Amino acid sequence: MIIKGLLPKGPWASLITSGRKTIETRVWCTNTGGRC
Repeated sequence: MIIKGLLPKGPWASLITSGRKTIETRVWCTNTGGRC
């Protein structure tokens, strides 16, 4: 699959995953009026 080839491997995977999770949390806080 092409998508599997684009997925990061090694330490970068965890870094990108944590970064994405942080962004999702920030968006969620904004959508819920700042309540985290």
